[in-house]
Amino acid sequence: AGILSLPYAFETMGLVQAVLIFTIFAIVTCITLQILPLCAKAAGVDSYEKLVEFSFGKLVGKLFQVIIILYSFGVIVGYIVIVGDLIPPLIAAWAGEDNPSDHWYYSKQFYQVLVTICILFPLSLLKRLDSLKFASMFALCSVVYFTLLVVVEAGIDYTNYKDTGEVAATDESIADSIVWWNWSTDIFLGIPIMAFAFGGHLQAISIYCELHPAYRTLKNWNIIAICAVIFF
Repeated sequence: AGILSLPYAFETMGLVQAVLIFTIFAIVTCITLQILPLCAKAAGVDSYEKLVEFSFGKLVGKLFQVIIILYSFGVIVGYIVIVGDLIPPLIAAWAGEDNPSDHWYYSKQFYQVLVTICILFPLSLLKRLDSLKFASMFALCSVVYFTLLVVVEAGIDYTNYKDTGEVAATDESIADSIVWWNWSTDIFLGIPIMAFAFGGHLQAISIYCELHPAYRTLKNWNIIAICAVIFF
């Protein structure tokens, strides 16, 4: 989600402003990911919701569980929408189909149902996060591939524009086409996207508690937290 939406966040903010806010979010995320296991260890709990209940009482704990349900539902709906928007045209392009709308098996609803039943539902039945290690590794490889693809394509576009010094869409020079700082209220469109991209705190305590006892140290967790922030 971050890879797909962060470019829009940068566009709404401006390059310098976006990098500054992005860095602040990264630092705050790294610090909070390191604090959460400390709090869980002190409270003797093994999940985020249990830590909330321990800290604020059962009523707030139940309310937080409802919030987690709504948050998780919203996230999964967002991913299903992305699947419906991206997969059908991709499959049609691979198949060389010029009129995919004429066939039901190129519809977004078909792939949304297919992915939900065959992938999302089985994965959601797993009780422990460590059961997702292979799926997570595949997702990580996909993220790396997508990132490299964007970098390579950007390099190709830059090479194409280098000779003329113009951007084809606007006829501006590359430097002039970049918005360095945006003072408008559009920055509030980008801030939630960055906050969502750095989300992961709900699973942090569970992941820490499911680490092998030999590796379940705060030093190792700090390394994991820092790497998670850098890579994601």
